[in-house]
Amino acid sequence: MFAIVYGVITGVGTYTRTGGATSYIFLAFLLMGIQYLIGPSMVSVMMRVRWISEKEEPELHRQVA
Repeated sequence: MFAIVYGVITGVGTYTRTGGATSYIFLAFLLMGIQYLIGPSMVSVMMRVRWISEKEEPELHRQVA
């Protein structure tokens, strides 16, 4: 998804002849940072992660600990 956004922004910038290599590098790092920050929460929401207490699954906690 972020690659598509970056591609669209790069395409518009190239078409309008605005922005140089420095601005695209900055944009790439900005998008990578955003993806790094919101990626884990996106995975948790999509996979419907539910934290399990030790009372609910004691065998699982023994195996992991």
